[in-house]
Amino acid sequence: MKTNLSHEFYKMIRQRSSWVAVIVFFGLMLYSATPTAYITKNLISQGFGTGQWVIIIMITLSANFIAMELKNNTMTTLLYKSPNRWGVFVAKLIVLIVYSIILLIAEFIFTLIIKVVLVNSHFAQQFVTKFAINNEVSVFDQILQIAQQFCKKFQK
Repeated sequence: MKTNLSHEFYKMIRQRSSWVAVIVFFGLMLYSATPTAYITKNLISQGFGTGQWVIIIMITLSANFIAMELKNNTMTTLLYKSPNRWGVFVAKLIVLIVYSIILLIAEFIFTLIIKVVLVNSHFAQQFVTKFAINNEVSVFDQILQIAQQFCKKFQK
């Protein structure tokens, strides 16, 4: 199973479509954010349509991976050489789940960036004062402070 997972992660990292999907994902989020006349709190809380975009991208990406392997006859080789056929499919599923989690983390960060850039500073100022974010530190440290505040909220 470890070898199947390492092979699948290697293929995911090396395939160009997995990197292009992230760029398309950010473009779709911007598409959801910019045409509206007024950005509401509900649109921000939904992450500018992240739920629908992640599903569409994951379906497209998984279909692309399977089609690529069937086209190049690597799927039959993997199934033939693997002692457990289900291990191949489970490894692919685990890789896609990890990729979707990475997309969701990137979505959260990108939503905060879009919000700060596109929305007036009123919401941003409320966010900074509510979570007691220190503005004098670097952006990375501010993101870590936000994550720490969310962890404290979840623990309560």
